[in-house]
Amino acid sequence: MGELQQSQSDLLHESLELFLSRGNELSAKLHENLRATNLEFRDLFARTDLSAHYAAFLGALEFVVRNYEHRPVLERTFRELGLRHTRYGARPEHFAVFGDCMLRAMGQLMGARWTLPLDLAWRTAFENMAEMMLDGASSDDLPRTARAG
Repeated sequence: MGELQQSQSDLLHESLELFLSRGNELSAKLHENLRATNLEFRDLFARTDLSAHYAAFLGALEFVVRNYEHRPVLERTFRELGLRHTRYGARPEHFAVFGDCMLRAMGQLMGARWTLPLDLAWRTAFENMAEMMLDGASSDDLPRTARAG
């Protein structure tokens, strides 16, 4: 898992507040980017309450930023999440596409305040989330409660 420098962690904390306060706008931009980038996402989200899904995703972002130094908690949580997502039909390549679309949505929302250091900090966080989720998606040693969905 990639390490965040303290300056990157600070950037995540500062920008997180904006994303949480404008979650509906961020979610709309994310959904627009997903639809434009990969038609498969339409099928994945066909029976999904998107507002609930994006609210959960914003909660996951907050969880990562606030708990980044607590690796065991993050790993357990995101491994279980990865396993659940594979049950919904998510494939390994979807994780990278989703992350790219989210980064694009964040940049669209922040405009000129979206800087290269901020992009790199969030990119590192997303790559770490995806890595943990993919580990869980391919694992058979998760607790039975995680497998139950």
